[in-house]
Amino acid sequence: MISATAIAEGFAVRAKYQTLGRGQIGNTWVSEMGKNLLLSVFLKPQRLPVQQYFFLNMSVCLALVDCLNHFAQGFILKWPNDILFEKKKVAGILIENSIAGAAIQHSIVGIGLNVNQRVFSDSFNPKATSLATVLGKSIVIEEVQKKLFEHLQIRYQQLQLDAGSLKSDYYNNLHGYRTEVPVYLDGQPQTLQIEGVADNGQLQTTIGGLQRTFDFKELRFLF
Repeated sequence: MISATAIAEGFAVRAKYQTLGRGQIGNTWVSEMGKNLLLSVFLKPQRLPVQQYFFLNMSVCLALVDCLNHFAQGFILKWPNDILFEKKKVAGILIENSIAGAAIQHSIVGIGLNVNQRVFSDSFNPKATSLATVLGKSIVIEEVQKKLFEHLQIRYQQLQLDAGSLKSDYYNNLHGYRTEVPVYLDGQPQTLQIEGVADNGQLQTTIGGLQRTFDFKELRFLF
């Protein structure tokens, strides 16, 4: 659609079912027919430098947390792009950027949010859950979608006006920030403390008193 016509910023496509849903670096996203919120949103964060592309991820993650905490408190972020409730995954994000020079021309924000699905495979880490499971009842997907769009707009405006406060909010909702958490690293279980996230998305940590930085998929959190 982008190559065929001019699309307005904020344009969104929603699917009731995906046969080839995917996540970060080759992960798959599995969803029952008509049970969940599966969106792609078109944005043009052209004032965002390429080296700070992860700020867009922060804004979307926070919008999801804001949306879900409207319905039930207790949702948090897991670096780099998952939303958890009691250490179970309820949503994931995949952002694909089109870059020209030092600027992002446009971004397609993919969001998978478990709304009414109750049964999940045991193969996921962390285990999956849904908003309906948390609430103990089903909910109208359009209500969740409306609230999500509201918070996406709020957080996207924050990204454009005050990116520094966006990172602060991200830390306030981040699993493992300034606390010891178990991970699987270098072939064995270890513990680390998250110290921060670089503008490019790399995770800044302390392990055994030493500072170490990680890219996506270089470590796995244990639950």
